[in-house]
Amino acid sequence: MAQSVRVTVEAELSDATVDQFWGLYQIAFEPLLTRSAARQVLTETEFRAEMTDPRVDKYVAWDGSEVIGLSTLTRHLDTVPWISPEYFTARFPDHAARNAIFYLGFTLTAPSRRQSGAYVAMISSAISTIAEARGICGYDVSAYHRDEMNYADNLARFIKRQSPAEVEVIDEQTYFLANLDQG
Repeated sequence: MAQSVRVTVEAELSDATVDQFWGLYQIAFEPLLTRSAARQVLTETEFRAEMTDPRVDKYVAWDGSEVIGLSTLTRHLDTVPWISPEYFTARFPDHAARNAIFYLGFTLTAPSRRQSGAYVAMISSAISTIAEARGICGYDVSAYHRDEMNYADNLARFIKRQSPAEVEVIDEQTYFLANLDQG
């Protein structure tokens, strides 16, 4: 019988745990390699660096002694290579002064444990951290996850159920293709 899911917040993960999560990360994010024009998937080197960077909190979901989920959250926006820390600092100077700007990186759950409550437990824990800091949190969602999986709407509803919040789109980037092979 499975125990209830518990979440710990880790600064650095052991090599063995990183190895486990690298495999899960590949399974979870591999579909985005061909479904998103923007690079949405970390390389193994980037992934390993993030897992050992103490500036990035790792919310680890456990079922007993088994790791079943992972979510990342940081106040150090410079650890997220695809965003502009200056954008957030300029628009939210009061939050920047209080070190209350967060970025939610990625969340994954082992495919066989998706109904375990791990996702809810990890995101709830992260939301509590942000709410306690009276902070704001940026995150990004690919068009595939937004349109096909309804992830953005579901996450916004979940956040609002956990804590009073406004969720809004703050920026978008659209990729175009000029097909000159018309001859």
